[in-house]
Amino acid sequence: MVDNGSNDSSVREAAERFPQVRFIFLARNTGFAHACNRGAELARGKVILFLNQDAEIIEEGFHKVLNFLLGDGRRGIAAGRIIYPDGRVQETIRRFLSYTNALFGRRTFLTRIFPNNRLTRHYLYQDIDLNKTQQVDVCTGMFLMVRTETFRRLSGFDEGFFFYVEDFDFCKRAKTAGWEVWYVAHTSASHHMGENIPHLKRLYVKMHHYKGIYRYLVKHKRPGPILKALLWLGMGLAIVGHLSLYKLLR
Repeated sequence: MVDNGSNDSSVREAAERFPQVRFIFLARNTGFAHACNRGAELARGKVILFLNQDAEIIEEGFHKVLNFLLGDGRRGIAAGRIIYPDGRVQETIRRFLSYTNALFGRRTFLTRIFPNNRLTRHYLYQDIDLNKTQQVDVCTGMFLMVRTETFRRLSGFDEGFFFYVEDFDFCKRAKTAGWEVWYVAHTSASHHMGENIPHLKRLYVKMHHYKGIYRYLVKHKRPGPILKALLWLGMGLAIVGHLSLYKLLR
């Protein structure tokens, strides 16, 4: 377990309750990608599972995903079905980011105005049968099972992504290198979404989300100077829009 600079008693209490767990204490919050890489450096198994601290493993489904991943050497990444505590299915698979679908995320302004639109449904894989195991573009990082060989060959997560979108980048690099990314139709975790992020810090998190989208598009789409500047402007306006909306709702 990697602690990213906690300033309360939670880590001390966890260490006392679970003496069999190895803890890595970072002096400050170095970002999700960096912290995951530090933990993965010490991993000795054939598979590494990246799991958010607000998620609970569902053991039967977890083992089905694990066995599926190890069933074929071409499979590099897998994730199972993730549910909310009330049983609803959470949308945790994505198609790769593009200039268009970056505007139609799960909670973006355009999706709120035009719910159930074709672009959002395509981006969030709402157009597939989730009862079927199948290859996908991206499994998001709250439950990301990775073959250790895959992770090491790709040198882990890109630490230029502080928080969010590092999973998109990793899956993109994995598929480019010839590894398969799979959604496995078994419920493997329950996600108490957002309980690890205090309300006042969500704007800070959203800022890093937009910065991650910008970094991904520049890295993988390689826009020219004008489009790159427009992207930077668009991400900035999105952050300002969230700040303004937050102030209105306070």
